[in-house]
Amino acid sequence: ILTIHDGNEIDVSQIADWFYQLYANYEIKLYKCGYDQRYAKTFLDKMDFYNFECEMIYQNRNVMSSPMKLVEADLKARYINYNRNEMDMWCLGNASMEMDNLGNVMCVKIDNQKSRRIDGAVTLIILYEVFRRYRNDFMLMVR
Repeated sequence: ILTIHDGNEIDVSQIADWFYQLYANYEIKLYKCGYDQRYAKTFLDKMDFYNFECEMIYQNRNVMSSPMKLVEADLKARYINYNRNEMDMWCLGNASMEMDNLGNVMCVKIDNQKSRRIDGAVTLIILYEVFRRYRNDFMLMVR
């Protein structure tokens, strides 16, 4: 459930390699890829090399609120099957919701504790935003 990298910093180009390996080994091709703008240059260069289409998803309440609310509703309805993945359970358990005065929400760490990791929860929200944007095209493609 976790890939270990050498050193103290993740080589984000290896994430692109992982997506390519899914295609090479199992013929699973990435349709669209949402990404966070932080540390993205190396990742995007490698994704472009593999011909994978990527779209930046801004990490703010205006963009992340709707998909986060959809993730919450789908988790409650048990529509999301994450196979009780330990890493996902940990990240989702560390995640909380912060709401502004307009009702927009953002995923944050519980009690703002630096030791808590929410990357998996944020990834799921980004996935939902990309799916929300391209749902019709995707559904036509898989039918």
